Amino acid sequence: MAIITTLLIASTLGAAELVDDFERVEPGWEAKPTATLAIEGDPGERVLRADLDFTQAAYAWFRKTYTDTPLNVTDSDALSFRIKGGKRGTRLLVHLITDIATTPADTYVCSAFPSLDFAEWQTHQLHWSEFRGQEDGRRLEGDALTHIQAVNFSVTGKPGEVMTVLVDDVEFINLAPDVLTQKLRLSAGPWIDDEAQFFAALDYDAHPGLASVRGCLPDVPAAKAALLEYMRERSGPSYFFDPADTTALADAMREVSPTYPDSVIRAADRYLTHEYSWEGLTKALSRPIDYTAEGSQWYAVLTRFGFLRTVL
Repeated sequence: MAIITTLLIASTLGAAELVDDFERVEPGWEAKPTATLAIEGDPGERVLRADLDFTQAAYAWFRKTYTDTPLNVTDSDALSFRIKGGKRGTRLLVHLITDIATTPADTYVCSAFPSLDFAEWQTHQLHWSEFRGQEDGRRLEGDALTHIQAVNFSVTGKPGEVMTVLVDDVEFINLAPDVLTQKLRLSAGPWIDDEAQFFAALDYDAHPGLASVRGCLPDVPAAKAALLEYMRERSGPSYFFDPADTTALADAMREVSPTYPDSVIRAADRYLTHEYSWEGLTKALSRPIDYTAEGSQWYAVLTRFGFLRTVL
C-alpha cells in the first residue's frame, strides 16, 4: 500500500514572492502522526528537515498554514523549490491548493517526479501547464490560478520505511523565456477527455489486433465492446504462469505461505463487489464508480489503480 506524506506551505497575500526560505525559525509548523520537523543549518543556510517514520502509521503529514489571506500568484507562472533526500522507490507529487470560488478546481497536482531519491540538492521549476486538476484531470491554464492557499509536497513510499527529506527556497517565479518554451513544448501533447478522443488516439497500425475496434468506429459503444473482447483474447503480454491455471498457482503459493493466496482471493472478491478499504475505512462504492463524488482522498487512491495488483 502506498504511503502519502504531506507538506503544506502557504503565505500571506501580496505579489508573487518567496514562500519560505526557512531562515526565520517561527512557530506554526505541525506534524502528524509520525513526522518530526526541524529547522536545521547555520544562518543563511537553514532548511526544513522532515524525518518520516512509516513503521507505525500508513501516512504522515506536516504543514504550515496561514488562515488570513491567500498568496497572490497572478504575476507568476511557475513554482520553484529545492529538495534533497528520500529513498529509491519513493515518489513525489506536488499540489497547489486553493478554495477561491472563481478557480475551476481547488487542487492541482503535478506528478513529474516518478522517483524521489536525491543524494544532492535538486532545484525544480514547475510551470502551471505541468499541473492537472485533481478532481477533473484538466490541465491548469495560465490564467486560471490567481491565488494559492497551500503548496503541497506528497511523498509516497513503502510501509516500514524511514527516510529524511530536506526542503528549501519554496517560491513562485517567472520562468526564463527558453525554459518556458521548453516546458510548453513538452506539455503540448493531446489531453484526452472523452471516449471518441480515446479511440482516435489508439495506434491501430502498430497493433493489428485492434482492427475489429477500428472497424466499429464511429460507433463508440460497439468499439468499447470490441476493445474489451480484444483485451480478453489477445495473445500477449506473456506471463510467467498460465492465467487459466490459477488453481495450480494458488497451490504453489500455499506451499510458501499457507494463508496468503486465500487472503488475496478474499480481497479480490471484495474489490469485484466494489467494496474498497483505505486507511482502516471501508466503503461500498457506486456502480459505476463516480470518482468525483467519493471525495478527493478516495479519488487519489482509486485512480492509482493499485487494487489491480490484487484483482489480476
